[in-house]
Amino acid sequence: MKDQPLPHRAAALLLTLLLGACQGGDAKDRTAFTQQVLERLRQEWKGGTAEVAPQPLTLELRFADGQTATLSLDNLWRQCRGTSEACDEPIAGFVHLVAEEQGITGFVAKPELVRATIKDQAWIDQAPGKSPDGSDRPVIQPFPGGAWIVYVFDLPNGMRVLTREDLRTLGLDEQQVAALALANLDKALGPIPHEPVEKGSALQLVHAGDSYEISRLLLHDRWREIAATVKGDLLVGSPARDYVFFTGSGEDPREVARFRELVDRLAREEAHGVTLPVLRFTPEGWEVARFPAPPA
Repeated sequence: MKDQPLPHRAAALLLTLLLGACQGGDAKDRTAFTQQVLERLRQEWKGGTAEVAPQPLTLELRFADGQTATLSLDNLWRQCRGTSEACDEPIAGFVHLVAEEQGITGFVAKPELVRATIKDQAWIDQAPGKSPDGSDRPVIQPFPGGAWIVYVFDLPNGMRVLTREDLRTLGLDEQQVAALALANLDKALGPIPHEPVEKGSALQLVHAGDSYEISRLLLHDRWREIAATVKGDLLVGSPARDYVFFTGSGEDPREVARFRELVDRLAREEAHGVTLPVLRFTPEGWEVARFPAPPA
């Protein structure tokens, strides 16, 4: 699930957004791309049915035995988006792997695969979980700003939501799964990679290309180290699953304003945008940041 490394991406992303050529303008392209992959998959995969999911660049698979899986097209989209060619070869390769059901079927719930991510209320409202006994409901816990921590299994081609039935399989309760997920994240992700969005800027970007950028907000001790390096309070914005921005409240007001503008715009226009307010670091945890009201 690795993407292009951090260097040189941050400045390009900031410049693109602030000039107004935002990623949200290609929503129709993403929809068409998702449909293109879906049609190829339906032609080749005979093990079940596939449909477009409510989330952008996502397919929902249902196997013949009734099991389901969510398939992310994010990395394939990034790979194809930057080329002038039709991208037939990468799509064909991706579809072939899925059709062979590599990394999807034969799933076994293992403690070492447990991770955690953050979703907003819109995702929760569309989340799976329709069985009468609630066994297929996701295991979730509240996160500041009206968001939710969602526990998942890390798979080669994406994530599988951890359900209440999985709790029974693992022999764990919610508190134990939460502790396990954080320990696994900390071990797998390590220090938080970041760089200025442009040389000399106090606005920093976390983008590792592993789809766990927003999950890093759960590693509070890692952020404690970063909080000591900024001016004023550490402010963090996570407008999408794959991007986390931060700065200090005591930095140049123009930098803070640019930080807020960028976070707000990406939340509205990114494929995996997240409705999450700017958060302020405290030793006890994250809290919603408060800003002075603009002059009347």
